[in-house]
Amino acid sequence: MIAAATTTSHHGQRRLGCPRCRSPASGRYLCNHRSTPGWLDRSWQGTGRLALCVLRASLVGTSAQAAAPAFLVKDINERPVIASSNPSGFITAGPVTFFVADDGTHGAELWKTDGTLLVKDIRPGPNGSNPYAMIVLGGILYSSAEDETPGRELWRSDGTTAGTVLVKDINANDLPGSAFPELLTALGGTVFFTAGDGVSRAGLWKSDGTEGGTVLVTDIKPGRDGIECVSESYCPGPLLMNVGGTLFFTADDGTTGVELWKTDGTAAGTRPLSGPSLCSSAFVRAGSLLFFGADDGLNGCELWALPLTCMGDCTGDGTVTIAELIMFVNLALGTPGSAPCMAGDMNGDGTITVDEVIRAVGAALEGC
Repeated sequence: MIAAATTTSHHGQRRLGCPRCRSPASGRYLCNHRSTPGWLDRSWQGTGRLALCVLRASLVGTSAQAAAPAFLVKDINERPVIASSNPSGFITAGPVTFFVADDGTHGAELWKTDGTLLVKDIRPGPNGSNPYAMIVLGGILYSSAEDETPGRELWRSDGTTAGTVLVKDINANDLPGSAFPELLTALGGTVFFTAGDGVSRAGLWKSDGTEGGTVLVTDIKPGRDGIECVSESYCPGPLLMNVGGTLFFTADDGTTGVELWKTDGTAAGTRPLSGPSLCSSAFVRAGSLLFFGADDGLNGCELWALPLTCMGDCTGDGTVTIAELIMFVNLALGTPGSAPCMAGDMNGDGTITVDEVIRAVGAALEGC
């Protein structure tokens, strides 16, 4: 948290980062002059203009400082009355930052900072496509967006108008109908998410960015919401999480209640973890443990932890070395005399597949 210095101005007033007064620690001006004291001038508030606020201040106890004062990038909503573009959902893909904004004509649509331009008017008219659940994988932006005809479906964008396209009309059973893709999560070179195709209401899906490669992994609870929160009125934290090359999520198969599940991206490799039923939908990774709230029927809803195994981490030290990758490849090839290491056998079939080797390489490059 940035600590602001309180100074005495030339007006004799004590101000937080007085616009015309210098920091007693460094002598540098804390911010540009405006009529209202403070680091962020209140005259900017409510204008709806996209401003990247860079504070010219010295940080107490550090040598860090901003390079320049705050500036307005672009007044996106230029209607004559004071109006807001409400920029949100910022996500970066290389040198470009994508975000959602409303220019007062096209509704909430996808924009980018490279020239600060509208990427594409996906849903013509003032309602907008309202993209959300945005992630970047391989330099491509994936999101859940809504058009008039297919409804809310999975879209992808390379930052150009022509390259912003519908991946697949997943819910083609209802016309028009929405699949409502949610919880987009990257695992390897694949996007996992929840969606309904008109038969499955919230099954686990995956996509490689093509129509043919966008398929249902498994319908955990046929005809009903399978991947869900413990309480529909309270859904904290992510329900899909990539942990060391394995996707964890919360789901209810209609038999044992909401439990913690994991998947390798196949129906056979999607299964619940043995243990108590969840009493909270949130879970978080801390080091080599996955913490969550569960009830074993004896102690009530308490804190539980699941020890994690990183893909290819044969020694259990939390890293994947070159030697371990070589061992892994030898196991996949069936090389005689290979040392046993099943730390990356995601589906528990006793073998190491090429896909599991690829994910172990990802763990080595990106860290467990």
